[in-house]
Amino acid sequence: MQTEGPLIASGTLEADEILVGFEVPGRIVELAQEGQIVMADETVAKLDDALIQVQIMQANLARASNSRSSRALCAALADIGRGNAWLCMQAR
Repeated sequence: MQTEGPLIASGTLEADEILVGFEVPGRIVELAQEGQIVMADETVAKLDDALIQVQIMQANLARASNSRSSRALCAALADIGRGNAWLCMQAR
């Protein structure tokens, strides 16, 4: 018997293999274990973001440097939050 439209059923779906991917290339630093149960919106894998964080820092510092404002430069360094506050103290 054939019917028109979608098939509607209830039950449990078991998948042997699911392909996942990232929008950008990178090195995986965290990965869910095989067989681990994950819920919707839960992180399955995480990429190392060290390079992009350095690029963001460089862009913020360049913007602050271009504005020629030591206050903007200190704000950019404060955003980094990696103990660079002494640079602002040295500049004052």
